[in-house]
Amino acid sequence: MSALDHVLNADTLQIGPITFNLDSPLGSSSGSSPALCVTKDGPLAFTLTSDQLGLPISGLTFPFHGTPSQDQQTIEWVVDQPLDLWQSIAHLTGVYGSITTQVSDLDPTLATDCGGNTRVFQATLITTGTNNALTVSTSVGDARVTSIALQASAGEVLAPAFFNVGFSWSSWQSDGCGLQYQVPETTVSLTANILDLQITGVVSSTEFRWMVQSGPASIHGQSNQQSVLLNLNEPGLVFVSVQVTVSSDIETGVVTRHFNFAVFNEAEASLVGALCKLRQAFSPIPNVVVSGVGPGIVVGGRHLVDPLWDPPKDFVGRANPVASQPYGRLELARLNHMLQRLERQAKIASVSANRALANINSQKDDRETR
Repeated sequence: MSALDHVLNADTLQIGPITFNLDSPLGSSSGSSPALCVTKDGPLAFTLTSDQLGLPISGLTFPFHGTPSQDQQTIEWVVDQPLDLWQSIAHLTGVYGSITTQVSDLDPTLATDCGGNTRVFQATLITTGTNNALTVSTSVGDARVTSIALQASAGEVLAPAFFNVGFSWSSWQSDGCGLQYQVPETTVSLTANILDLQITGVVSSTEFRWMVQSGPASIHGQSNQQSVLLNLNEPGLVFVSVQVTVSSDIETGVVTRHFNFAVFNEAEASLVGALCKLRQAFSPIPNVVVSGVGPGIVVGGRHLVDPLWDPPKDFVGRANPVASQPYGRLELARLNHMLQRLERQAKIASVSANRALANINSQKDDRETR
């Protein structure tokens, strides 16, 4: 965000002592105001009073409305306030004028708003130029406040730290169709990656805390690093969690993410591989060709032929024999049988996984209740 964005988002201005010169029908003098806190009236609006400025004319308000320059480096704050007030024998008819401030970034600093609530200050406003003046029109002559000089910092509500956590593995096993899994009696590295970090201030520390919540796995070595080593002992479903804490000199954010994966034995790995091959064989791919007698016809990208002709060499597969494996009718029947076995095991695994997850959530609720 730019310095101007921080000014727009701010609801508070902490203004240092304001100095000025006062020229009035009664004479000339210089003056100053103490430091003060102002709650903004809008993104580019705030109001000062004559009492806050220490002016001899009490009861006046100076509503400032800002317009940024095209390069967003300065803001012109304009006052154009009609009046109908009497001060002693003087009739006050209006206040007008402007001040121009340079907008600059400020290292994030924690302070408070006018009510004592925490705010983060990330932009400053400092008067610039020589035309910083206000005029009070009266029936006995104008009073001019000239050479106005001020410095203010803009405070906004501190946005909570935000980030996501993604996971990456040192290695995966794959069935060839996108399903990834691990195998027993191996050690793999799991890494937590911080994504889309949005935090105020300079990051000072990042902490990780890994935990195996359930399943046939154990942490090998330290559990407080960005990457953790997991010993995979036997087949099953593994549930892992990581708590990531990112701290800056201003705030802290904490995110907990859960991850689960399957550990397959050799038979289960063969089954998921067979399932992948079966899906590839029967998937409606436009270049799949079924061989047969006669010229045949092409419908929807499929070459249809006489289904009664079935020599041993007939197979279902992709047109490119180098890129894929053909399958005979007997092999397809065997794969279909394996698919049925796999579906039964998948249902059992799904029920077991749901029970394990419910048990984990129940234990978590018990801990939070205590």
